[in-house]
Amino acid sequence: MPIKTFSDLPQSTSLSGIDVLALQQDGSTKQIAASALLGGVDAFTFLQSFPDPTFNDQLTISVATSSQFAGPGSGLVVGENNTHTAENSITVGKDNEGVGGSNAIVAGKDNDTSQENAVVFGSGNTLTSLGAPSAATDTVYDTFQYTGGGYLKHNNPEVSGQNWDGGWDGPAGQSWRITGTGQSLFFNQGTGTGLATDGTAHIWCESQVENYRNLDTAISASTTYCTMLVRPYDTAPYDPDTNPNPGTGGVERVKFRIQFYSGTDASGNMRLNAGIDQGTLFASAITSGYGVGDTQAGAFEDGKTYLLAMKRTGSAVYASLIEADGDPTTLDSEPTWQVTEVGVTGINFLSINLFGNNTDPNNDRGIRVDELRIADNWADAVAGLRYDEGVKSIAIGTDNTIDGTSDAIAIGKDNNLSGIRSYAMGEGLKDYGDNSTLLLGRYNEDPADDSKLVIASGLSDSVRFTAMEFKARDDAFSNNSGIVMQALYRSASYLNDSQAAAGGVELGELYRAGNDVKIRMA
Repeated sequence: MPIKTFSDLPQSTSLSGIDVLALQQDGSTKQIAASALLGGVDAFTFLQSFPDPTFNDQLTISVATSSQFAGPGSGLVVGENNTHTAENSITVGKDNEGVGGSNAIVAGKDNDTSQENAVVFGSGNTLTSLGAPSAATDTVYDTFQYTGGGYLKHNNPEVSGQNWDGGWDGPAGQSWRITGTGQSLFFNQGTGTGLATDGTAHIWCESQVENYRNLDTAISASTTYCTMLVRPYDTAPYDPDTNPNPGTGGVERVKFRIQFYSGTDASGNMRLNAGIDQGTLFASAITSGYGVGDTQAGAFEDGKTYLLAMKRTGSAVYASLIEADGDPTTLDSEPTWQVTEVGVTGINFLSINLFGNNTDPNNDRGIRVDELRIADNWADAVAGLRYDEGVKSIAIGTDNTIDGTSDAIAIGKDNNLSGIRSYAMGEGLKDYGDNSTLLLGRYNEDPADDSKLVIASGLSDSVRFTAMEFKARDDAFSNNSGIVMQALYRSASYLNDSQAAAGGVELGELYRAGNDVKIRMA
């Protein structure tokens, strides 16, 4: 009976002509009857018939067909009933779900994350994003959340925005377009595609457009702020003559501006004209047009989303382009303004006009605009804008929730964080929305204003107790200790150690005698 090792097989060898196939491993030879193998098949063709475990950079290892990786880019799903719809993410375990959280790692059971760049280990942990932007009730606001695409001036005025008197209008044949892709701009887009797939919309133009809208109530002749998200784009296909670098060049063609008027329908006196002229930021108090007033070249770059911020006082107008970097502190206060023009602006505003143009129209190049806000203070002009704050959080343990915030860490069980850069280690800890707070222990009370370290020893969600807090340093109260002991404040008062001992105070424990703090020594 002829015997051959696999290495002896030429590529043309047919398995049907082999009585026994010998496999050698660790110096020993094992024989497999050829009858157990497929006959009449070329040996190498037979081996190549086994499927490759990867497909389009996606790998699924699963014990159930219900597990899936449905996102773009590379991904890995291992386990049972897991789903991940974001790009470049890993999900391992059972019944985990990742929706929209790109670059995330999820391991365990029943975890859920929609945050980007997040890590989740354990069971029942939830990391969420805020999802949709919001605005203060007295802010003039338009999300451009009109459905189905189309033209801005033909959509129902009740669909999007607040504090407007009617819908958008403008000259015949000139209107901003509404994206029908369910994508928006958001404040976490310094680089990359610049769009969030969130079911909302934005407006865009590639040619000369003009739409105006009236305010429900006149904005008085005082300080006024206006903000909106803007981003250039170039989606033209490659052409060695006209477009050798696809995806770039939008800035070189984009013209965009907003103007404020004293009358309705963009009539009367114009005050505050600001915008972008082929990469140059400009602001003018009374002059209409592009590139007028004070200017700064190169402020608007390709591949980036910006918050275009404007301000008018009674004596000047200002503008800046703030890169949408997602940093929650970026918008804490108004910027150092990049352009300023002095000019009397003391009129009430009754309407605005959005202009768009393109030096190379109808050639897949233009500008995207989203989240228009008008307010009388900086905080309202940016409030709710950072709705993308569900990023870069970590949850380890069981049933932790990190809700619509960024850079938060929860370790333990039943912890709940919603503040930016808050951290919890223990059980049942809550930051009550406070930022930059470290919580240790279990079941704390609502921290005092600006507390940064909280040490808790509560019993349950209904019996919360905080032993000690440490407040952030405030120069206005530099003589304060920064140490808060609500538990000691609420405790019984004892005259001496004997009374304290009888009251249950432990040796070495603090107690109070009226306003005096003592240590039980005996």
